[in-house]
Amino acid sequence: MIEIRGLSVLYPNRSIPFPATIDIPPRGNFLISGDNGCGKSSLVRALIFLHRKFDGSVVIDGADNRSMKRIDIARKVSYLPQTGGTQVELTVRDFILQGLYALGPASDTGTRYRDISEGLGLSGFSERNFAELSGGEKQLCRIARALIAPVSYSFLDEADAFLSRKNRVRFYEYIGKISAERAVILVTHSPSDAPDGFETLLEMYD
Repeated sequence: MIEIRGLSVLYPNRSIPFPATIDIPPRGNFLISGDNGCGKSSLVRALIFLHRKFDGSVVIDGADNRSMKRIDIARKVSYLPQTGGTQVELTVRDFILQGLYALGPASDTGTRYRDISEGLGLSGFSERNFAELSGGEKQLCRIARALIAPVSYSFLDEADAFLSRKNRVRFYEYIGKISAERAVILVTHSPSDAPDGFETLLEMYD
């Protein structure tokens, strides 16, 4: 469970307050929705301690996130940021496997890669150069990198941006399957795009 109490994200010229209590269970499909610029991404960055200036508390499976090492948070929570300007000269396989760095060497790396690449339609991409892919193909790889690790919580910020209709359907089918094992939290300004079965955790208005 992620327990958020009295959170207010602080910036030099303003603060962004959130509801007094937000609880995120470790399994299921959830939405955080709201207009552009209302603070959705700021909330997620505070939860995983990428943004460190905030009042209130965030407790991840019993541990205050301020007391957790970055590597320990990464073993609990994965994050797909909204910005998609990644340009790296890596094969698709090596790019996606970056998502397992927090776990260290693991015997099931090959199985995890195969499952995620098949689930998201990337099976034939392993040796392709990530930098040469289309925008939608890169987004699928970024999603795969965020979901490959067996974490308890995955925050995906505007994950379906750039995806074709076919790949959007495939994406939602895949996260529907893995929600029995983890919480998948979509951060979006278009909640109506998500299929049935997503529970709204928070609606934000600017």
